Amino acid sequence: MFASGFDQECDLGLHSETAILERFRRLGFPGDRDDLRRAWAKAFIPDRAVIDLAIALRSEGVAVATLSDNGPVLLAAIESVVTPVAIDEHVFSCMLGATKPDPAAFLAALEFLDARPQQTFFVDDNPVNVLSARRLGIRAEQANKAADVESALRSVGLLQTH
Repeated sequence: MFASGFDQECDLGLHSETAILERFRRLGFPGDRDDLRRAWAKAFIPDRAVIDLAIALRSEGVAVATLSDNGPVLLAAIESVVTPVAIDEHVFSCMLGATKPDPAAFLAALEFLDARPQQTFFVDDNPVNVLSARRLGIRAEQANKAADVESALRSVGLLQTH
């Protein structure tokens, strides 16, 4: 799936969830749409400490969104992976037609969220994505673990308690 480019095509929104299921069935997957969602979601284990930070931000009135390079299967299953009380909006590359670090992904996400770059703070583990966001005027920091995320949030005054 990865070597063929199919996964990247899914991330870009070029294949529907139904088309993805059909392709997996041709490869021998015996399940239905719900089985595919459950299987896909198992690959994503969110960091509980980061989720707690998102919940704390929301409790302080900060809007929290994800920007994920993923396709429609995970989008359909995301609330089984990330508790809905943690995130206001999930923005997936399959909705935008572009993946990070492409500036088009960031610009489409800002438009989707009705946000301006100056009002946005972006945290990512990939320094290339952080640099791309900064080039668009988005405040951005690299973070690889929850403590780094917390430090980044505090550095810009977004997290007061916790």
